[in-house]
Amino acid sequence: MSLEDEPVVTDRIKRLCEEILGDRIAIYVTCETVDDALKEAASGSYDLFLLDLNLQGEDGFALLQDSASYAAQTIIISAYKERASETYDYGVTDFVAKPFDKPGLELALDRFDGAKKRGKH
Repeated sequence: MSLEDEPVVTDRIKRLCEEILGDRIAIYVTCETVDDALKEAASGSYDLFLLDLNLQGEDGFALLQDSASYAAQTIIISAYKERASETYDYGVTDFVAKPFDKPGLELALDRFDGAKKRGKH
C-alpha cells in the first residue's frame, strides 16, 4: 500500500514498483490521506507500506505509529530527510529521500525482499 498525496509522485512510485517487482506485486493500493490509509491498512493484508510523511499538512507518522500493529514492513519516501532517524525508531525497513530515482527505490525494495526472505516479515 502506498500513501502519497502528489499524483505525479504516486504514478511514478507505482510505475517503478511494477518495473522493479513485476509479478511479485499481488495488489497495489494507493491512498491520498492518512484516514484512508488507516482504513485500508485495517481492512487489508499487506506486506509493505510505502509512506510519505507530509500529506497536505497531515502527518504520515500517524500511519507509521499505527503500522506497528500490522504485519507489514514500511519504506518511507519523503523529502523530510531530517526525520529519517526518527522513522527508524518505528522499525522501518528503509528511508528513500525525495527526489528519488529508480536505483534508490530499487535498493530499498531489495532490502524489503531480503528481509522477507529471511523471515523478518
